[in-house]
Amino acid sequence: MSEEKLHELGILALYTRVTNMQSGNHVVTKDEVISKSKKYMREDMTVRT
Repeated sequence: MSEEKLHELGILALYTRVTNMQSGNHVVTKDEVISKSKKYMREDMTVRT
């Protein structure tokens, strides 16, 4: 898979995650996205080691 396609898939995954976090009475903030991303990255690294 090319690096460009991988980047596009990452962006799509981020948009999907933000959409899933957001609701009619909750607007997702940049800090929430960063916090969740770091959490999932840590979990992913734990599973791989």
